[in-house]
Amino acid sequence: MGLQARLNPAMLRARTLLSSGALGRLLAARVFSSAVAFGPKIEFAKSFAEDVRNGVTLLMLQDAHTLDVAAAVLGPLVDLTG
Repeated sequence: MGLQARLNPAMLRARTLLSSGALGRLLAARVFSSAVAFGPKIEFAKSFAEDVRNGVTLLMLQDAHTLDVAAAVLGPLVDLTG
């Protein structure tokens, strides 16, 4: 799995701002993630994600990327709820 989102310029800038203290001390963060598959209608190009024979699940595909970006920007994740 490629975790390239952590190298997105916006994510790198956010990490710089947070780690430098320019925004103050981070107390909490809420992360939202939407998926392009796993719904009532999906594009053919995304249909691979609906086939369990491909070994792709919503948790593996979407949540792994989301948690990776969150950790890359915010630092170590201490507590997860939701």
